[in-house]
Amino acid sequence: MPLSDKPTSIIGYDVFHGKRKKSQLAFNSTVDRGFTRYWHTSIMQDEMQEIATQLQPVVEKSLEAFKSHNNVYPQQLIIFRDGVGDSQKQLLLAQEMH
Repeated sequence: MPLSDKPTSIIGYDVFHGKRKKSQLAFNSTVDRGFTRYWHTSIMQDEMQEIATQLQPVVEKSLEAFKSHNNVYPQQLIIFRDGVGDSQKQLLLAQEMH
């Protein structure tokens, strides 16, 4: 794959709301150069919260999982974020991507 010339992790996450009152952050990241092995977790958040308030510690754990598998941290991250409306993009950038 063209992106595997240096250690890379692909991350995907979303915050979703089910029938329960709390929101849930679902997170998945690759931990190998072939992008075929994954680390994942989910975390409960405050009620109806669309912003991923626990993103930083989850990303840190995923980086440690990558290092554990490769003996090196990824040099680049590719991040996919789902489930945000146009009206929330600025808030997301300010809170999740700082």
